[in-house]
Amino acid sequence: MNQQNLPDKSTMASATRGLRRVFIRDLVLPARIGIHDHEREQAQPVIINVDASVEEASEGTAGKPTRAPPALLPMWCATKP
Repeated sequence: MNQQNLPDKSTMASATRGLRRVFIRDLVLPARIGIHDHEREQAQPVIINVDASVEEASEGTAGKPTRAPPALLPMWCATKP
């Protein structure tokens, strides 16, 4: 990994900053996608990859219903196999 491809440290998992890193790799799901009608007639396999840094819930909020914390710099990619 060269200097140019190093991850941004502000989004890396950190217990002291309350950040968790969530990865989804090569999840294959059927999807009805396409521009033309015939492309959407049958589900096609799509590969999903997600890399997100998520803030942990603050102290005192555990177990209480809240909205989900926002993901920081989510990155995702969907491709056909």
